Amino acid sequence: MSRSILLFICLCASGGLTGCGEVASSEAPRLEGQLQVGETQLRAGSNASARAAFEAVLESDPGNIDARLGLAESARRLGDATVAQRAFEEVLGLGADHAALAKALAGLAELRRSDGDTNSASELQAEADSLRAETATP
Repeated sequence: MSRSILLFICLCASGGLTGCGEVASSEAPRLEGQLQVGETQLRAGSNASARAAFEAVLESDPGNIDARLGLAESARRLGDATVAQRAFEEVLGLGADHAALAKALAGLAELRRSDGDTNSASELQAEADSLRAETATP
């Protein structure tokens, strides 16, 4: 095994590289705070500030599903359908739980509806509703 591969494995095991699957534990509180700022800004209608907060979280933690959903929603509200669609689709590919998948599908449905594609919008919304029903059923 080469020295560089061994060094990489040691750094991952020790938490020295945050790109090895998890965010360093020392960074987690900062990211959680940034995520809360984004959610607060989104609820307040400060969509550009919310988007910046979600993007900051995703720079350090690209697999953060809540930040990706927040980015998608803030981009949708700002009229950036391309970023919104990509972020909603990325949530679908991240293996999120049913609630997050339902939000992503509903977001995609809204984008399709905005584009005048009511058939696709209806299909996506039906899938979202089905996932929500599964989540609500114990």
